[in-house]
Order: sequence, then C-alpha cells, then structure tokens
Amino acid sequence: MIAIESVMQALPWLLAISVLLASLRLLLALRHLPADARPRASRTALLLLGQCASMALLFLLLRTTDPGDNIHTLHLLTAHAPDAETPMPRAGELWLRMPEAASRKSIDTTPDLATVLRQHPQAHTLHIIGDGLETRDRDAASGIEIRFEPAPLATGIRDWWAPQSVQSGDAVHVRGSAQGGARIELLDPSGTRADQQALQGDGVFSLQSPARSSGLAMYQLRLRDADNKTIATTIVPVQVLPTLPTHLLLRSGGPDPELKFLRRWATDNGATLQATIDLGAGMQAGDPSFALDTRTLADTDVLILDDRSWNGLGHARRTNVLDAVSNGMGLLLRSSAPLADGDALGLQVQAASLPTSFKLPVVDANDSTLPALTRPQLRIDNPSGQTVLRDDRGNPLVAWRAHGRGRIGVWLPTDSYRLALAGRADLHARLWADAINAVTRPRAAAPRDMPGLVYAGERTQFCRLGDAARILQPGDATPLRLVIDPRSGDKHCAAFWPRRAGWHQLVDGTSDTAFLVRAQGADQVLRAARTQQATAVLADHAPTLVKPAVAAPTLPRWALFLLWLAVTSALWWFERSRLGRVRTTTPG
Repeated sequence: MIAIESVMQALPWLLAISVLLASLRLLLALRHLPADARPRASRTALLLLGQCASMALLFLLLRTTDPGDNIHTLHLLTAHAPDAETPMPRAGELWLRMPEAASRKSIDTTPDLATVLRQHPQAHTLHIIGDGLETRDRDAASGIEIRFEPAPLATGIRDWWAPQSVQSGDAVHVRGSAQGGARIELLDPSGTRADQQALQGDGVFSLQSPARSSGLAMYQLRLRDADNKTIATTIVPVQVLPTLPTHLLLRSGGPDPELKFLRRWATDNGATLQATIDLGAGMQAGDPSFALDTRTLADTDVLILDDRSWNGLGHARRTNVLDAVSNGMGLLLRSSAPLADGDALGLQVQAASLPTSFKLPVVDANDSTLPALTRPQLRIDNPSGQTVLRDDRGNPLVAWRAHGRGRIGVWLPTDSYRLALAGRADLHARLWADAINAVTRPRAAAPRDMPGLVYAGERTQFCRLGDAARILQPGDATPLRLVIDPRSGDKHCAAFWPRRAGWHQLVDGTSDTAFLVRAQGADQVLRAARTQQATAVLADHAPTLVKPAVAAPTLPRWALFLLWLAVTSALWWFERSRLGRVRTTTPG
C-alpha cells in the first residue's frame, strides 16, 4: 500500500517527463529533416498538443475514483455497539461493521480498517461506535478525523496493575478500578483472602498481599456485590523471586523491646542484623559498635535509625548518610518525634493532633481481635512518595520516597511487637517485611519486561530478543523459535500467536522468563475498557478534518476512459496520416 501511494504521488512527474521526452523526440526528428521536407507548423503544434491532452486525460483517469467510492464518512460498528444504533443512509456515507461486532441486517462486514480505507480512499471521517478499534486497526486510523461513541461498560474489573515480579517476603501491591460492585478482594495463591476494600463511586482500589514462597504465583481479584455474590474474577500472575541476604544496621537511642522481635524476623528471613543501643554517658549495648562512614554504609542494605539517633548525628554525618542513600542504600527512620533536616529527606514528620492509639485495618474476621497499637502524635507529609501502611482511620503509618538510587522510609508505630505477643507473629513479620523491602538496596537485575496481558489466539510481541530466542508452550516439548522482524531494527522484535492458555516460557540465551497466556474469552470488561481508552486517545490526537487529496471528478471514469481513448486514437491516426505534410514533387 505504501509503494502504491508513493507511485501515485510521483505520477504527475512521471507523466510530465514522458510528455517532455516524446516532444523532444518529435522536435529532434524534425530537425534532422531537410527544410523542404519538414511538415507544416500547424501539424507539429497539433501533435504536441495532442500528446499533452492524452497525458492529461490519462492522469485524470488514474487519479479519479469510481462514483461509488466517493465516500467521505465511514460509520464503523465495533464490539458491543448498541442495538439501537440504526444506520441512516445518506449520500457520501457508508455503514460497516468490524468482525467483533454483532451481525446486523443490511450492514456489511469488513475484515479490517485498512481494507475499508483502500476501497474508499476519499473517506476522511471515521464515526466509531462501540468498544472501539482493536490493535490491528489503530495504525490505519492515523491522519483521519475520528468521532468515538463508547459503549457502556458492563459490571466487572475494568483495569488493574501489579508488579511482574517481587522478592519473597515482599508485598504484592495490586491497584486498579472496577465498574459496579460493592467490594473487591485479593486472594493469595492458596485461595485465602489476603486483603479487601469497599469500593467508592470511582471504583478505584489498592490491595496488597505478602509474597511467601518463590516461584510462579497466581493471585486473584474477586469483585463482589452487596449480597456477597461474586460478580467477576481475574488472575494476577506474579513471579516471586528468592530472597537475597540482606545486611541491616540498626542504631537506637535507648532500650527498645521491639529489637528482640526484629532480630527474630531477620533470622527467619535470612537477613543479618547488627544493632547497637545507646545507654547514655558513652555506654552502648548490643552488637559491637559501628561507624557510619562511607565504607560501612556502602556495604549496608538498610540502615535503621530512631529519631534520637538521626537527630543526634549532626548535619555533616546526616549528609553522609543521605549520600549513601543516593548511591542505593535504604534508610528507615523510626520516628517518635519530628525529624531534623526534613527538607533534605524530602518528607516531613511534624506534630499533629491525632489519636495515640490505633488498630490495623481489618482484612478478615480473625483480625477483628487484634490489639490496639500506639503511635506518636505525628503526621507524615510525603507528597512525592508512597504509603506502605495506614491505620484504620486512613492515616499513614509507614511511608517512603525515592532519593537518588535509594529510598528513605518513615515508621511511626512504637509497639508493633504487641502483635507477636498476641499470637500474630505472622502479621508482625509482614509489617516489618513490607517496610524493609520497600526501602532495601536493589541488588538483583530487573527481570525482562514482558507484555502485561496475553490471550490465546491473539498476536503479542516481544522485543530485545536474541537470534536464538524461543518459547516453550505447555503440553509441547518442542520449543517454538521466534523469527525477528527485520523492520523492527535495533528493537529486535518478534510476534507470537499463542494457541492455548497456561504458563509459557520465553528462553533467550541464559534468561528464562515465564508469562501467562489467558483464555481467549477471559477479562471481557477489562479488554473492552482498555480498547475504549486506546481509541479515545487516538480520537483526541486525530486531526479535526482531513479533506480528500483529490476533488470529486466531473466525469465518471468510463467517460474519461472513452475520451482518453478517442484522443489517443485520433493522435495515433493523425501522426500516421499525410495531413499537413509537405508533398515532394517527383522529377519528370
């Protein structure tokens, strides 16, 4: 199609060059004739004008479309287009339906948008009704005015996001939105409810669950109505990576019962904890003392300080610690009083009139008996960061923000160890794991970025591939080799059409990355919502009007063809006739 368009754009120049060469040939031939043998000037002029007329008619014939192709507006019915949408036949408009739309009487089906535009090249406006254009049609719609009427979304989960991989012991955070429903739940791989949230008017939710055993895990989002009936479910695949050994340094400005339980957590999670406690008058307890110099901080994954230790460092040593954070170290500040150098930290911990006791948000019935915990009357102002934990009133308790290549976190609970004393050591470990894993130094290379949603029978694309990349499919022992598209250039992309649902593996050199292929009919609401969003963006960036490149013809093509044939035939006859030639007198 691109080659044909290029030829059509160059057509005027090609015809002009042809006329010029033919005229030069005629004039040069006449120049070589003797003066008394040359034809009359009128004959030569008619031949030159006849060639120009023939080429001009040929140009109009090739650039003119049939009267039936003079369609300027295309009405396209896509998936879930309302049945009440009835075509109104008007001149210059055409109603069609895409393969995803339900069948309608008197409306023809087209395989794709590119085919429609080739058949109706003068169309300059698209009126799209329903869910919108699928991926295969969006490139063809560039440069055309688009009017989009989205269909109402059904009740269900319309969008979600989760990390593709987390480390064991970290938390899996799932955010998204739902259409309708009263409550959204997150189930862990065992099917146990890990978190839940009542939906408000906008349908936005944020849930989390601990990632325990390493491997491929399938979490599940479940949408319920007011009667506790399940409306919709969707799978959230996550690859849980093995936990890497973590080196923690802790300095406390006084005795703290939390330290005993924190040591237990570190031992259970394969981390090393070196802790010192200042007793006053230069005396210390705990592990051997350590200096917060550049070398020590470079070997530390997370430095844990309370407000007395942080405020007592002095500006110079606090700057040294923040430089280490910029290089990747994590800093977790346990605050019971406002923190010094809040501007340098990028977040503020300030006094506020808040209750000193709180309860953790209830996830299930067992959590309703959790003990009340204590917090200082402080408020975390963290406009550019993230919140890890909130109390039952929605106030942030644990939060973090990025600082260079590392992260800075703030921890407000003062007696979380009471959870372990109440028999909920698992919840105590989860809270500390979420906080420490949120700020710990990144040490492992990020896994390959994979497509988020892959469905059986639909094309997907992988990039940054090696020449020997291949895919292992479930139930098939023979790997499928991927063919790199040479047009992808340095991206080294290849297409893949999965045939069945299940876990697949992309093997590329020494890396082996798993990805989930979903059933062909899964996630109907989510897919409709994403198609509508992509089409809406396409319509927002489309020009307001693109007029046809060629005006509508005054004559139909058959009339132009007959006229061109008559002029060319007359020119052919006139060139071979003796009209206007100089008659040579024969001697004697």
